Formats: sequence, structure tokens, C-alpha cells
Amino acid sequence: MFYGHDLVPASGERAAGGTAKAQKLAERVSKTQKEYDFEPLKASERRIIHLAVAEFDDVTTYTIGDGLLRKVVISPKTSATDAMRRGILPYFRCVKSSPSFKRIK
Repeated sequence: MFYGHDLVPASGERAAGGTAKAQKLAERVSKTQKEYDFEPLKASERRIIHLAVAEFDDVTTYTIGDGLLRKVVISPKTSATDAMRRGILPYFRCVKSSPSFKRIK
């Protein structure tokens, strides 16, 4: 089940506000074991989410969509593994070679 959410306030507190909201949502994903997707965001805002959620051991993030429609999904670790198997790329770009994925720059 997916939920939409406005990530950051309109004021200059984007990074702090975005980090706090991302961490709160990561805790919710951890408890409910349900993925959460944000509305399409700018690259800088997506990065804030990825960095804030990286501190959690039981959830992960990945980005879906193209161009201006790219959005972040916070997912339980097991669900993210399933997403990779379905062909959805995680935050870093991957290429499929043999049975494993390699990180490319």
C-alpha cells in the first residue's frame, strides 16, 4: 500500500524538516512493514531522504520513475530485495550481470 506525502515545508528548513519526516516515516515503515512512496521530488530532496533513512537497519530506500516524476520509496529490507528481483532499481544504479548486481558510478 502506498501513501503520498509532502516532504518539506515551504520555509528554509528543508533539510532539517525533510530529515525528521523521513526518519519518522522510516519508523512507520519498520513497524507496519508496508512500503511508503513520496510524491515526485527534486534530486536534492530525494537525497535528503536517502541519507536520513540510511541510518536504519531494517528499512531501505530506492527511487522509481523518470525525469520530473522520480520519487523515493521507503521499504522494509525484505521488500526492497523483492523489488530488485522485479527489476526496480535501488537508489544507486545497478546493472545485472550474472546472478548478482554491481554498483556502477
